[in-house]
Amino acid sequence: MNVRVSLRILLLHAVLLALIATAPFSLVGQRNLASSKPVARGATPILTRPQAGAAETFFYQHDGLKLEAYLYRPSGPGPFPLVIYNHGSRKEHNREERKVEYIADLLVPKGYAVLVPERRGYGLSEGKTFQEMVGSDKGQILLRRFRNEASDVVAALEALKQRESQIPSGPPHVDRVKGTIDFARVAIMGASHGGVVTVLVASQRHDFAAVVDQAGGSLTWKASPV
Repeated sequence: MNVRVSLRILLLHAVLLALIATAPFSLVGQRNLASSKPVARGATPILTRPQAGAAETFFYQHDGLKLEAYLYRPSGPGPFPLVIYNHGSRKEHNREERKVEYIADLLVPKGYAVLVPERRGYGLSEGKTFQEMVGSDKGQILLRRFRNEASDVVAALEALKQRESQIPSGPPHVDRVKGTIDFARVAIMGASHGGVVTVLVASQRHDFAAVVDQAGGSLTWKASPV
């Protein structure tokens, strides 16, 4: 294992510990087993992956575009910490809605709400795709696209705050199944292209509890004209 891989693993472990430290204590100890009942002798134990449930889809306006986002939230009263997940590219599947359920299945059972913005030009979000706008450019067009997408993510977070502020809470709404979100505890993460956007968003705002860059793309000095 080389040094870069080792450092990445250590960083990921540190961020996960930071996230767990901010989770409600009662949720940290939850087990992921389908049942805690003993398994009969000779039987094969079956482990099931926790399911996040259906996502709430909402739309918001930014930069003259109608953009799409998905929200997963745990059951219970909350308030729950929020993780923003920025997805990567999916060439030939740009206009398909991809709700990245596997991320929600990992985080929601542990007590985290998950916000997944669809990038402009992806899913039902309006605008050009990354390939349509940038092509092979590695200069100002590329940088402008990344900055636009970073601002889209910030707008998604602000739209969610506005949306949540309109949800009634407390009596006579105490029977509400889904809980509220704690915007004082927000983490942001993303993979590949989404990793780059994640770092850019974190450079603009300093109110995130944790930042996770999953294999964000980069240019070599020779390949970059900037």
